[in-house]
Amino acid sequence: MRRWQMACTSGVAVALTLALAAPAVAQESEPVSIEGTLVGAHWPDVTAPACDLPDTSWRFKIVVSGQLSGLGEVEAFSTQCTIFDAEGGADPTYYDRTTMFTTADGDMLAVVHDFPTTELFGGDEGPPTGFTLTGTWEAVGGTGRFMHAAGTGTLVGTADIPGDIALDFTGEITTDAPEPPAE
Repeated sequence: MRRWQMACTSGVAVALTLALAAPAVAQESEPVSIEGTLVGAHWPDVTAPACDLPDTSWRFKIVVSGQLSGLGEVEAFSTQCTIFDAEGGADPTYYDRTTMFTTADGDMLAVVHDFPTTELFGGDEGPPTGFTLTGTWEAVGGTGRFMHAAGTGTLVGTADIPGDIALDFTGEITTDAPEPPAE
């Protein structure tokens, strides 16, 4: 009996040695299409992280959810820091540009976004009452299956200030692990 245990243990040791000695190869996956609309709300949030930019006009919390192809049911959140120059026109600068998407299985996908064109709407007098936006996003990793996610897409949306928000996402990501460095 003792001889059999040693043989099995030796066989496992040989298999582990061969597995560790084999060259590591990145797994290639097919790109995943991302498309869908997320809806939710955004509101002023004085507890949001402080903005490093002077003259910050607003800090908003954004929470949306919905179905995105390739990801399934998701919830997303971000904090937006905005500088608005009422005399310079309706072209606010968005400071915090990271959004985290959480899937039903708990994996998280991080994207950074840019909103180069934003149109505010409202009356002639007083603050703006809403906005439209058109921008781009880039996947920058995450957790679980999104640890090595990369990809890009577009984002179009409308929102009341404060109030409802709807964001349309389209694009594509890959979840490939990077090639390990050559030794």
